[in-house]
Amino acid sequence: MSDLTPPPVPRPLAVITGGATGIGAACALELAERGYSLVINYSTSEAAAHRLAEQVSQFDTGVMVHQTDVRDSGAVVEMFNQ
Repeated sequence: MSDLTPPPVPRPLAVITGGATGIGAACALELAERGYSLVINYSTSEAAAHRLAEQVSQFDTGVMVHQTDVRDSGAVVEMFNQ
């Protein structure tokens, strides 16, 4: 008998731009409830993004907050590389 355990099944990941408030925040909560890990992207709403991350963390799916101006393609590439 082997003591090996199978690797965990990866969770789906959603990157939500403008995810700190409004429709983006509502989508983040819904996706977390459905088991998605999240990257909440914001441009200027830092406090709101961190409040939302605290709410999302109750689902224990993984959440990361990242400030990026999505109008800057280089910054978007950098966000995805992290």
